[in-house]
Amino acid sequence: MLFIDGTNRDIAVQWLNLSDKNKIDYVAYFVFDSIVVCDYEIHTGETDFRFLIEFKAAVTLGNGLTKDDFVQQTYHYVSKEIKDVVLKQLKDYGGTKQCLSQLLDEEHQRELEQELEEKRSPPVTTCQPILHEEIKQLYDMHSSMMNLKQHPIVFRHLPYAFTGTTFVNDC
Repeated sequence: MLFIDGTNRDIAVQWLNLSDKNKIDYVAYFVFDSIVVCDYEIHTGETDFRFLIEFKAAVTLGNGLTKDDFVQQTYHYVSKEIKDVVLKQLKDYGGTKQCLSQLLDEEHQRELEQELEEKRSPPVTTCQPILHEEIKQLYDMHSSMMNLKQHPIVFRHLPYAFTGTTFVNDC
């Protein structure tokens, strides 16, 4: 079904108001990249649903959601019957099953990459900086002039500044 008047929220609220409260508990709709739930009492945003296989739903295409996004967002939850309708609609609008497969492959790849990213541990751990006493003396207005050559562990010539650090080992 394609509604062009109003936002997805407007349609969801109207749908609930016209529905039998004993048969319909809530309506889910898209707002950009989020799924929003609208029921008779509360509104919960950014909820991802895993529906039963027998579950039936109507999805609207509202402002800010393109045909490609619509297909991509709904394809994860479709039955064979709905899949066939989506493929027919895609073909009617100039698409092909191959385009849909490519779209789904790209989405699946993005999901896999996101899962791997979440599982990876951070590549490095932060360390606490060391403020050497010699450096504190540099900004002390009352201390005497320092000879930096007398402190080679703290003050190094630029070519040797990173000796002994992971920066040298990595580069």
